[in-house]
Amino acid sequence: MEHRTFRRILVGWDGSPSAETALCAAADLAAGPGGHVVALAVLATPRHTEADEEGAQQLTTHRRHVEERFERLLGRLTVSGDTRLTLQLTEGRRIADALAHYAADHGFDLIVVGRQGGGGTLHPSQVPRELAQITPVSLLIV
Repeated sequence: MEHRTFRRILVGWDGSPSAETALCAAADLAAGPGGHVVALAVLATPRHTEADEEGAQQLTTHRRHVEERFERLLGRLTVSGDTRLTLQLTEGRRIADALAHYAADHGFDLIVVGRQGGGGTLHPSQVPRELAQITPVSLLIV
């Protein structure tokens, strides 16, 4: 009988190539019955906008980008067993905090992040470094 340590895996998702690598690695780790991978996109709450409409437009554009990149990757990804892959969206400014709290609050076994972002919300090595300092959940940086 196969024993997997990680059945519920959270992935930091910003649609970058590094996030795609993280999602693919997580899907492989969670493969099989009961496996569930959640890609969490933390949409940056606008700091300063001249109008509320501008801030709403920025969030809508970012949301559309991460959703489209996720759907595109799902179309190319082969997932074994009945592993589920889903996308969740949240708003916030501190990506590492959002990932750590979401993982702890929802009982995830592992957080997987790419080591670099693609100009999106996950900046080079900032999020993985912060996550390593604050999360009690196992962390894999790819």
